[in-house]
Amino acid sequence: MTTETMTKPKIHVDFQYDQDTDSPIENDVFTLLTVDSCGGGQLAELLDTLPVSMKGKTWWIVSCYRHGGEHWFLHGDEPAGTDQWDTTQFAGLLYLPSADPDEVGPDPKKAAEGILEEYNRYCDGDCWYYKITYEVDVEHNGNCPCCNKEGTWFTREFEVEDHGAGHGGIIGSDYAIECLVDDLKYFEEMYRGSTDKYEVRIGSDQQGKAHWDDIQAKIREVGFRFAGDPE
Repeated sequence: MTTETMTKPKIHVDFQYDQDTDSPIENDVFTLLTVDSCGGGQLAELLDTLPVSMKGKTWWIVSCYRHGGEHWFLHGDEPAGTDQWDTTQFAGLLYLPSADPDEVGPDPKKAAEGILEEYNRYCDGDCWYYKITYEVDVEHNGNCPCCNKEGTWFTREFEVEDHGAGHGGIIGSDYAIECLVDDLKYFEEMYRGSTDKYEVRIGSDQQGKAHWDDIQAKIREVGFRFAGDPE
């Protein structure tokens, strides 16, 4: 006896908010010291040790706009939408403990802006986890549990793809989706024809559902389809 399931096997994509994401500054070459975290006295002491000639090269005063959230930026570079009432002009210091501007490349200010941009996304909760699993047909031989007769039968079981075993702590939904799609491209390279063999389904928490349309569009560009899509 041999039985087979005729429906297409599934690739399951789980995409959700990752509350365990570490701050991008935690292990970075930059350090952010804020008034809220240490008080103004420690900041003043630090400021006294920083050479004025290296301002804008190895250290920067940072400001913070708070209105239902918080947005950090280099002092004097107020983004559109901020106002003087909700902005703390001297909110902290961003600096390189190494005091070496070459540590961040040819444009230290751009690097400083970049880490603050990533930190703002982290503060906004733009932090993600995804996992990719896929169904395989597993052959069994012996006494069939359904009909109690000797034979061969198949069951479908989910396996975890090594390169998509689970990726967390990703800051920025755009980047998280890009990584997810790259893993599916690699899956297709490893298992040629999988775009025809499999159909994809998505699962997520409430935060992740907001990105379903974008995820589906990017996955369709790779060639994979979802249940109900035209062949």
